[in-house]
Amino acid sequence: MFKKEHLKKAPKKVKFTIITVSSSRYKRISNHMMADDVTGNIAVKILEKYGLKFNSRYLVPDDKDAIVSIVLKSIHEDKSNLIILVGGTGVSNRDVTIEAILPLFNKKLTSFETIFSLLSYMQIGADCIMSRATGGVINKSAVFLLPGSDKAVKLALDKIIGPEIRHLLHHLRE
Repeated sequence: MFKKEHLKKAPKKVKFTIITVSSSRYKRISNHMMADDVTGNIAVKILEKYGLKFNSRYLVPDDKDAIVSIVLKSIHEDKSNLIILVGGTGVSNRDVTIEAILPLFNKKLTSFETIFSLLSYMQIGADCIMSRATGGVINKSAVFLLPGSDKAVKLALDKIIGPEIRHLLHHLRE
């Protein structure tokens, strides 16, 4: 079946959740201080541009249990079809988003990693080797783990996820 036919059957209403993973921002909020989430704001704006429906948004520390818990809540309680995690995908010891979520994937979207790496390389050069951005499927929800940089989020959402999410979700419902 051609993509055009798939898109006719693709879900019209896609609900998304944005989860920002940042211990420093989480600590500031916990201490009743201001903490901007510019990258999260950018993600919401881009996904809404693609006609997706904002569902929920969370801020969690770089903690595996907290990350797993909020992703499962987003899927099972919030009923989001698309979950975007921003942050915690680098190579430092505190970056644990990948380690937290990878075991939950029913399927890994390996081509997302490849395309994201290629586009990142074209944008920032060899620095892209420090990104471990990935995507996968948990139950029937698409889950993407993105770096915390504005440029990386814009790239992933505008060039890959936004244009393809309905097509992907169509296949997850088959």
